[in-house]
Amino acid sequence: MQTAVDEKHGLIAEYEITNHSSDIGELSEMVKRTQEALGVGEINVLADTGYSNGEEIKASEEMGTTLYFL
Repeated sequence: MQTAVDEKHGLIAEYEITNHSSDIGELSEMVKRTQEALGVGEINVLADTGYSNGEEIKASEEMGTTLYFL
């Protein structure tokens, strides 16, 4: 399960249930879906290191995302 939570209110803004065994390849798609759901262009993202794929990081940053990894 992938979730995106609104920082201000702590509410789930977007989610996706997948059958993937890895988070690789999920980051930029969730960034895009979350931006659309919230109607914003720039967001801050806190993710675990399972998302640390160079292509996904680059694509997410190009969409106006500031990334933070645990």
